[in-house]
Amino acid sequence: PRSARGSHESKPGAQSAQGEESASQSTSTPALPSGVSWPLGAAAQTAAQALYVELLSCQQLPQSERRSRYKQKCLLWHPDKNLDQEDVATEVFQFLQLLRDWLLA
Repeated sequence: PRSARGSHESKPGAQSAQGEESASQSTSTPALPSGVSWPLGAAAQTAAQALYVELLSCQQLPQSERRSRYKQKCLLWHPDKNLDQEDVATEVFQFLQLLRDWLLA
């Protein structure tokens, strides 16, 4: 099986217990698009916030590049690829699905 543990990417399971305190929405995180809400779990919310900020920086890129980056994140967070943290990965993956139309419009 392929292992991405040495990757520099934000990976499921990379959050520590200290991430629970920072999981609440901070005023520095931009507002979400209409119809999109943060995941409920603390670890999933922390990961979703990091992903959202990263995807915001992609808004000015060509659609093909945005699509590529979106697909990369979906593959990274797919629940089938993260059996050790399937619940967190499911929440983050569902969050990414909600962002699809906004990012690729």
